[in-house]
Amino acid sequence: MKKHDLGTPMLLLVVLACIVIIGCSGPLADNFTPAPITKQVLEYTETDPCDIPLWLNYTTLTVLKDQEGLAHVKHREEQIALRRAAQDDKRGYTDVINYTTPNIEAVEQIQGAFLGAAKQSAGGLPGGGLLMLALGAAGGGAAGRRYKRPGDKSPVEVEEEIAKVKAGQA
Repeated sequence: MKKHDLGTPMLLLVVLACIVIIGCSGPLADNFTPAPITKQVLEYTETDPCDIPLWLNYTTLTVLKDQEGLAHVKHREEQIALRRAAQDDKRGYTDVINYTTPNIEAVEQIQGAFLGAAKQSAGGLPGGGLLMLALGAAGGGAAGRRYKRPGDKSPVEVEEEIAKVKAGQA
């Protein structure tokens, strides 16, 4: 046999072997390699099962890698949305607290001036305010008039007695 007769088939085998080795190690093989996939994957990535090749819960490795990429993107988007929602909530909360706290303190001071301290003092008795002072004075005055001792004179009677005494000394 001639040398040329063996060279062509040998060259063809080497080229074919190279194509198979390179093709199987690259992304071409991923299109033919079966890979399991679950409904949870498709639900999380919001992929319609009709849009991908499925056969008894198996798809190709290429599709599974695509789904993984979609899951990463969706997760990142969800985390960003949650961070934004948390920042919005924190801003709203801070605004409300910054508004209500000083107003509560101011109103409690006014309330304390009129009604007494909202919190009890160290002795355990509630503190007094203008209203308590007025109620105490009114209550004491009413009790004093109601429980007058026999022989006590009214202010008018006292003034008359003083005027008589001064007139008698003159």
